[in-house]
Amino acid sequence: MGGLTIGRIAQLSQVSIETVRYYEKRGLISEATRSESGYRLFTHKTIEDIRFIKSAQALGLTLEEIRQVLMIFYSSEEVETSTMFALAEEKLKQIESKIAQLQHQKHLLKKVLLKSHTPHPILKDQCPVIQSIMKGDHDNSHED
Repeated sequence: MGGLTIGRIAQLSQVSIETVRYYEKRGLISEATRSESGYRLFTHKTIEDIRFIKSAQALGLTLEEIRQVLMIFYSSEEVETSTMFALAEEKLKQIESKIAQLQHQKHLLKKVLLKSHTPHPILKDQCPVIQSIMKGDHDNSHED
């Protein structure tokens, strides 16, 4: 019986053995066959699948979204581009929303850091950072 061990798959895919196990458990890669001695044996296709997963993660797709794409990919020779574009558009909206949220957080932190501070210890209720958190200084402006 031929195949690649989990260690070899991990090495060739540049991920950890735990990652390979996790992807297998989540159904993102095909289950390995077992050798007579009980070792998991994977095919070379597993390496391609893991590289696909890592590439999709770089685009911001979640593992569940990647599972959906893989199911579409393996279900037919053809794919509806409208389905894939809808997924990409939704992901872009999510990323843009996250960027806006991070910009707002950045603004709030800059605002806190503009308050005077001293290198000497002060009472905790006088600390501008703690005061801002306690007061909930979370205005809605998104200036930088």
